[in-house]
Amino acid sequence: MEISKSRKALNREYDRNTPDDREIDKLQAEIDRQEKELQSLRIAFFGDIPREGFEAPFDPATKGPAAGLLKKVITARDQILIALRLDPKQKVAANDGEVKNGEVGGIKVRSSNLGVVLDHSTSMQSHLLALRKEIDKGFPGSLFREVYGCALTWTANPKTLGQRDHVLLAMEDLIIVKGTDALYWFSDLRDPAPHAGLTRLAELLDRSGALLYVSSVDQKPGDELEELITGFKKK
Repeated sequence: MEISKSRKALNREYDRNTPDDREIDKLQAEIDRQEKELQSLRIAFFGDIPREGFEAPFDPATKGPAAGLLKKVITARDQILIALRLDPKQKVAANDGEVKNGEVGGIKVRSSNLGVVLDHSTSMQSHLLALRKEIDKGFPGSLFREVYGCALTWTANPKTLGQRDHVLLAMEDLIIVKGTDALYWFSDLRDPAPHAGLTRLAELLDRSGALLYVSSVDQKPGDELEELITGFKKK
C-alpha cells in the first residue's frame, strides 16, 4: 500500500545523519492525506464503526456493500463473547487500572490492562520464560494466552479452525471478554494473514481503541498488518 511506502520513506529519512526537514514535512503530509483516504474507503465499504465498545450491537452508521453481512456475523459473535463476562456492563481488569508505560522486548508499551498472545510452537518456546518474567515485572497482572502458531485466520464458525488458527480467538477473548486496552503479540509471523482475519483484527482494534504491539523473531509484518500495529520489533 502507498501509505506503507510513505511511512518507510519517512523512517529512512529520520535515520539519515542529517534528515531533510522539508522532506519529512512532505512525507508526513502525504501520510496524513493517505490515512484520510484509507478511512474514507473503509467507511464506504464497511460503514462507520464508532468506538462504542462491544455491548451495543454492531451497527454501521453508513451502509456499505458489506455492512449487512458484517452486522449479522459480528453482532452474533460479540454477543457470545460478551456473555462470558461476569458483568457484561464492566470490563474485567486484571490490575488496579493505572496506565503504565514500560518496555517489553524492546518495544515501548502503554497499557492499564495488557493482554499478551504468545506463540508456543516448538521453535518459540525457548523465548517464553524470559519474556513472561519481563512482562510480569513491567506490567504485573497482565493476561496471557498461549496459542500454537500465528495464523490470523478468522471464520464465523470456530469449529472449523485448525491447530495454528487460534490467534484471533485469543485476541477476541482478551479484548472483548477481558477488556484489555493493549495487546502484545509475540510470534515469528511465518503463518498466513488472510484478508478476512486482518479485517476482523482491524475491527476489534477500531471498536475497542486497543493498541497492538508486535514482536517477531523472524518475519516482518505485511503491509495490511503493519497498518494496525502501534509498535513493532524484530528480535
